[in-house]
Amino acid sequence: MVGSRRVCQSCVSDTDCEQVGGTFRCVPMEYQEAPRGGYCLQVVPAEPDECPRPFLSLIPATSLSGAALADYCGIDESVVTCEAVNALIDGAMCPAGDVSACRAEGALCRRVGAALNRCTYACGGTDQCPLGFPCRQNYCGAPQSP
Repeated sequence: MVGSRRVCQSCVSDTDCEQVGGTFRCVPMEYQEAPRGGYCLQVVPAEPDECPRPFLSLIPATSLSGAALADYCGIDESVVTCEAVNALIDGAMCPAGDVSACRAEGALCRRVGAALNRCTYACGGTDQCPLGFPCRQNYCGAPQSP
């Protein structure tokens, strides 16, 4: 449906992407160098530091609808998938520690804050995590060590 896909959700054309807070296009993405299809990503604003966390990795691409080559606010495709990012943002659970419940390549099942068995993903720094989910113990949202 036109404009129904939010940032980092799968798409097949630019018109699939909602246009809230910027220009979003359907951009081809990879995970560990394997093609994954198209995902809605924001064209980098005039100031690249305006890309929101965790979308701070610049991805140069031509959109699937043929929009000219541009830089997009993206994720580190060598470490995580959009599905894993959205599982964390959406508060997806992985009962009994079963990471397959996250339905996302690159996902981990860990304690996130006070919540046990939540979907998250590996990180190398807090900028790779959504706001409110600091990178500790090498994953987003890990509780602070005692």
